[in-house]
Amino acid sequence: MKQMKTLLVLAILALFTSVSAQTIYDYKVNDIEGKVFDMATLKGKKVLIVNTASKCDNLGLQICI
Repeated sequence: MKQMKTLLVLAILALFTSVSAQTIYDYKVNDIEGKVFDMATLKGKKVLIVNTASKCDNLGLQICI
């Protein structure tokens, strides 16, 4: 399980380093309702980003937090 987490972290890091965006503020993402959210609106604010699964059954997990 620890190896899987390590591979996931490495894959995410590889993804972000291969994208042309320079900072988190260059990204626009979809919120849980499908609306576009511009990360640039967070500039100058303290932000904590937490990745949570909103549809655990799609991930093949037996336990959803």
